[in-house]
Amino acid sequence: MNSDLQALEPQVVALLAEDRLEEAEALPRAASRRRSPLPLWRLLVRALRAQGRAHEALPIQRMLVEAVPGDLAACFDLAEILLLPGHFYAGWRAYRYRYSLLHTTRIERKVRRPR
Repeated sequence: MNSDLQALEPQVVALLAEDRLEEAEALPRAASRRRSPLPLWRLLVRALRAQGRAHEALPIQRMLVEAVPGDLAACFDLAEILLLPGHFYAGWRAYRYRYSLLHTTRIERKVRRPR
């Protein structure tokens, strides 16, 4: 199973790079019917986002964040997906999450309000 996933990822990435977005989406969708490891869902989110289908990627990305709450990359991706359609409050909250962790508070970016 792991070797199948390792073989699938370069295929999806190549299809995304070639702008063959529907094909890139179809591969992880078909594989997810057989099994559902998290990296497979990440590939599907990448394919959906590349097509501008953030509304479809959002529930999957939320599932990924819930499955691995400390994954900063997943939280950042969730923030981007929320910000794209204009969910600014939830998007910025997800973005700022990365700076609430003990090991990241020292790199927090202080944003000043305009005068």
